Amino acid sequence: MDSTSKDKTLEILLGAQPDKAYSDLFIRHYEMLCQIAFRYNNDLATAEQCVMDVFTKMWDRRGEIVIKTEIKYYLCVSV
Repeated sequence: MDSTSKDKTLEILLGAQPDKAYSDLFIRHYEMLCQIAFRYNNDLATAEQCVMDVFTKMWDRRGEIVIKTEIKYYLCVSV
């Protein structure tokens, strides 16, 4: 299964199994998102906190969020 298919599967799981989907998203994208955030602020702790804030907000609003692109891109823009 390629990355796009995995992302689409994760998007479906957000409705059916949100705990598993959230965990999978976090594991698959955390490091990349921290690298992106670090490029903007050059502080690892701040970058990690930014990424955690995105995941926390996404979890809190999981029933409201409509993602019209791949989850990876949604997360990158959110960071």
